[in-house]
Amino acid sequence: MNGSGYYGEKVDMWSLGICLYALFYRMLPFTQRGSLILLFRDIGRGEIKYHTERNYFLSQITKKKKYSSSNGRLTNEDINFLKLFLKKNPAERLTAEEALVRNAIHTNTAAMHTSLPHARFN
Repeated sequence: MNGSGYYGEKVDMWSLGICLYALFYRMLPFTQRGSLILLFRDIGRGEIKYHTERNYFLSQITKKKKYSSSNGRLTNEDINFLKLFLKKNPAERLTAEEALVRNAIHTNTAAMHTSLPHARFN
């Protein structure tokens, strides 16, 4: 933490990107298990691997040939959207407002609002 106790929105967006990566790929982007020093080195390098097959990395680790999934592939749009959260340079990352207006979220949110009842706040 810095003096104010909060690193800022760009760090929050990177953290959200890590969560999205885990949801997309069912694993974390940094998998170093042997040493915290090596894990922090890998995170600092910011070299993240992306693949269109959702289960590609999991199948490589477990050596299983195929996992069944209702939607086993990510589109290039999905991957490019994810990359916007995980830019090494914080100045290049999306802000929360930018993420909300991106087509990928807007499209999904519009579909979600049509199927969910609206909440009332008094």
